[in-house]
Amino acid sequence: MLPEKCPEKQVGIIVDNYNLYKSTKNAQEKGLVKGEIDYVKLRNTFSCGGELKYFKVYITTSPEEEGSEGMKSFTSFLRAIGADPVTKSPRLINTDNGKTIKKGDLDVEMTVDILEYLAKEENHLDKIVLLSGDSDFIYLLQALKKKGSEEIVVASTKDSLAYDLAQEADQVYFLEEIWEKIKR
Repeated sequence: MLPEKCPEKQVGIIVDNYNLYKSTKNAQEKGLVKGEIDYVKLRNTFSCGGELKYFKVYITTSPEEEGSEGMKSFTSFLRAIGADPVTKSPRLINTDNGKTIKKGDLDVEMTVDILEYLAKEENHLDKIVLLSGDSDFIYLLQALKKKGSEEIVVASTKDSLAYDLAQEADQVYFLEEIWEKIKR
């Protein structure tokens, strides 16, 4: 089932690109989906004909990708379709046991950006779509409801969607079930 048309609504879309990539890659490996996401179709599907007021795609990049032609091309494409790409290179963290781990999530940035946007009196979103299954966003969804957003939507793959996050959403879409509408 696809999102219903909502031409009268002001819509915001937040994309956790790393989570989206990993979850769809996992679904591809299991043979549940084929192909890649088409960001234009993704935008059109989840904006549901409403006025798209906020559309950010958060991208964790490797140091090699940061200034690459591929990344420049991808972020230019996102800007051309009305998205605001936000990129970040992972930090390297040395652990007590001598290992180095990469930490590059953008959860805090995603949360702060949308809350700052909504803090401005002139900004309001009737419908907010979060493309992530990460349970770290539970408190964000609770805060968005308190700020007066009428509809909170979460979209992810079945295997990657945290149960508690789904419980906070008004509507949940499994990407496998709408794949034909959002794939390239």
